[in-house]
Amino acid sequence: MLETDRPVTAANVFALKYATRLLEVELSHRRSLARLELRPGRDLVDELVSGMDGATARVRTEALGYDISGPQHVIVAEWQPPRTDDTVVVALRRTLLELRSSALVSRRADMAVAVVRGDPLGAEVFSVVARTLRTATGAMGIGGPSLDVAQIPRSFSEALQALHIRAGSIDRYGVTRFDQLGIYRILETAGGEPDLAGYVDEWLGNLQRADASRGSDLVQTLAQYLDHGGNYDSTAESLSIHRSTLRYRLKSIRQISGFDLADPETRLNLHVATRAWRLRPHGAPFHVP
Repeated sequence: MLETDRPVTAANVFALKYATRLLEVELSHRRSLARLELRPGRDLVDELVSGMDGATARVRTEALGYDISGPQHVIVAEWQPPRTDDTVVVALRRTLLELRSSALVSRRADMAVAVVRGDPLGAEVFSVVARTLRTATGAMGIGGPSLDVAQIPRSFSEALQALHIRAGSIDRYGVTRFDQLGIYRILETAGGEPDLAGYVDEWLGNLQRADASRGSDLVQTLAQYLDHGGNYDSTAESLSIHRSTLRYRLKSIRQISGFDLADPETRLNLHVATRAWRLRPHGAPFHVP
């Protein structure tokens, strides 16, 4: 009507008003359907992240067509300014559908919560949600994998910890996975308990298991190497071994752990982990089986 030179008639105005009312009815209908789709999973998500027995969870999730078997991750997301409606929930739900990730999505106060089957992509999830909301002023946390229903609350707690650390950092907008926290995992955050055993296992677990099966001293070698600032001579002397033996052990450490000992952040985490490893009770292995 606006792009033509023809005069606007009363019939045109009537048709426009009628079409507007039809559109209002259709949009209202779609909003109602969206609320109905979200409502069945809302209570279920709350119960899963709070703690739920496996048998009940299987029955409830099957009724919604969701597969609770296999690894599950919990995602939490909040946007600024805080949203008191379902906009972040809807955006997260659409994002996971777009990424072909099966999920149950709910809202807790100003925060969206999702239980996702499989391993969700971190950066891609955030970028798609930000694009949907047309703003990147948000933070997301992704918990570690839960291999059964009983572990979902733990993944939720980890997701909250990752979210709080991201939101409290200099670069507070973006996504953080719990398995990327490094040294932050053993610090007190948001009233949570430090995950010292998990932290040590993440950085030294493979080496400890290799030592246990081979009778080697790779963890002790690494600890001395880091304590001596990477100096070959002083490290070899403290261990009473030859430089060539030390070089061979360090090569094995790199291969077994998969870590780059030249990376500063990796060295920091390994050094802290070896210091914590020395505190293990009565010389017992300090790792998660």
